[in-house]
Amino acid sequence: MLLLGCVDAVAEDVVYPQVTIKADTASSSIMLPRGVASVENDHTFIDAVTKLFKTLDNSGCELLRVIVSGSASPDGLWGNNIALSKARTDNAARFVSKVMGVPAYKIEKKDLMEDWSGLQEMVREAELPHKEEVLEIIRTKTWGERKRALQALDNGRIWKILEKDFFPELRCVRFAIFCKWDPTKPYLTAPEQEKEVV
Repeated sequence: MLLLGCVDAVAEDVVYPQVTIKADTASSSIMLPRGVASVENDHTFIDAVTKLFKTLDNSGCELLRVIVSGSASPDGLWGNNIALSKARTDNAARFVSKVMGVPAYKIEKKDLMEDWSGLQEMVREAELPHKEEVLEIIRTKTWGERKRALQALDNGRIWKILEKDFFPELRCVRFAIFCKWDPTKPYLTAPEQEKEVV
């Protein structure tokens, strides 16, 4: 499964869908504004999802399954973030079913909750002061300890960097779309071949 993170998006409140068509998978991550779970009236979300499914339709693939995953950034209250992640997942899955016409039995929902693993991956790849300490905190501490330790690191400076440059990219809905492909069709010649869609 290819499931892209939101790490190529650069600003909160702006949607930057990254779409890749592989032999059997299309995936996309779409950022949402802080605290927002509703997608039905978000034109940038609608445009991005429409483009993703249109690309799939044009590829000639037969749709097998769609995994929809909502996530929240680690700031804020834990209970609120869990509810937000679930609401993002549910709303996006409902949109894919009702608007894009995907049968409900082909949609699988996975809440990513507070996406600490996504944050860990982003930090691993970034230039960040106290990077190793941040990774150690994420890896070894419990949820409450983790937040307190990160907020205290370098007198709060690291937490401010995470809030500004990392957390917005964790507020998103991710899609992984699995399809059956026909290797005799011209859109692909081998499972390894990728086609970028802008």
